[in-house]
Amino acid sequence: MENQFIKYPDLVDRTVVITGSNRGIGETIVQAFLSNQCRVVAVYRQDTPFISLPDIAGDRLILLQADIGDRAAFTNWLTEFESSGNRADILVNNAGVLKNTPLIECDENDWHYIMDINLKHTFFLSQLFARHMKKNGGGVIINASSFAAKIAAGNCGIYAASKSALQMLTKCMAAEWAPFGIRVNGFMPGMIPTRMSAPAIDRKQEQLINDISLHRFGTTEEIANGVLFLASNAASYITGTDLEISGGKFLIQDPESPWL
Repeated sequence: MENQFIKYPDLVDRTVVITGSNRGIGETIVQAFLSNQCRVVAVYRQDTPFISLPDIAGDRLILLQADIGDRAAFTNWLTEFESSGNRADILVNNAGVLKNTPLIECDENDWHYIMDINLKHTFFLSQLFARHMKKNGGGVIINASSFAAKIAAGNCGIYAASKSALQMLTKCMAAEWAPFGIRVNGFMPGMIPTRMSAPAIDRKQEQLINDISLHRFGTTEEIANGVLFLASNAASYITGTDLEISGGKFLIQDPESPWL
């Protein structure tokens, strides 16, 4: 799998903190940065083991089991990390949750569960690391966005609202933190076969593929390569944007339309 990742020499020996890292896109992002000889702090919440820890990791992989909403725990960890002469160069906010519930049936618990993880905790974790990066002359923060932020879909309205808010928050953080040498961007995956997307793919695979201009699902490796690009100096003049990695999802609504 290592050969599937683009190599960026400027990423070598950088320290990358990745949340939501033990499955799906997150785990592949871990592998991508390890393949670039980064030091990776893989943050995960559940006791679920990593699906396939790469053999290339060695002592460059640090596993950190923590809830991203536990600010005290992260503050203490980062303080200890700094006191040992370390610095975090890149933060990838990949953790997120999706709950398929019609808006008319959602309750306050649903609202707080999704908004807290996808927006509130992501912001305060970014703020914590931005303060650290400011002291160290800069860094990169990358947020996991979603097509739900752009296109309304049934039964996931709170999730869509959280991701739409995160897109604007990404722009605001980029604007405010640019003077500190901090770039902030997002990445917007298309339809990628993962545990989270499996129910939708099982229900309507043909329809989903027909909505994609390249007429296929993407891979987690293709998403991870986009994240590597945003983290690298190749994207040194890019901030405040969301990189769409979707194969042209919804680029056109009807390829057979006589109006096109």
